[in-house]
Amino acid sequence: VDDAEGGVTYNGDFYHIAQFHFHFLSEHAIDGRLFPGEMHLVHQKAGATGLDDLLVVAVMYEIGDESFFLKQVGLGLVHQVPDSADQPSHAVHGSILLDDDLKAAASGGFYVYPGSLTTPPCTESVTWIVMVKHLTASKAQFSEAQSIFGIQGNNRPVQPLNGRQVGKNMNLSPQAFATTTTFDSGATTTSQ
Repeated sequence: VDDAEGGVTYNGDFYHIAQFHFHFLSEHAIDGRLFPGEMHLVHQKAGATGLDDLLVVAVMYEIGDESFFLKQVGLGLVHQVPDSADQPSHAVHGSILLDDDLKAAASGGFYVYPGSLTTPPCTESVTWIVMVKHLTASKAQFSEAQSIFGIQGNNRPVQPLNGRQVGKNMNLSPQAFATTTTFDSGATTTSQ
């Protein structure tokens, strides 16, 4: 879903949200565990072009209680549109609120690391912010999302760190998520 509103301030720089999308299975593992779904909120630094200066917030989804956010992304709102890569893409028309889900995910802190896009050309221009706390969606919502977006097994396998440092910040306030979201990278760096 492209052309969303809002953004993130990270290390003093503003990144506007460009789009969000889903992967089934997750593309990140937390403590070695994959999740049934992962949402990517793709942001780009103000003034950047192309695939430069991206920041992606990743939120894991597990089967459980119904998700208000996924309920908003229902069949009535989603329309297939042509994509430049000759593959279907989808657009959501109307307002969708992410604040409550993001506040819930933020209450668990986040991991941060420099990485790449997970789809070709896999450009290494991404700061990843991976929420520690996962969200839930019902089994029916997973099935609906997979049928709407026509995707299953669209995840890139977890990649080796190749010496990258992964930071962890457990002090992110849930109130940080609003129309403009602020992240503080004051993370302790660990090597895995």
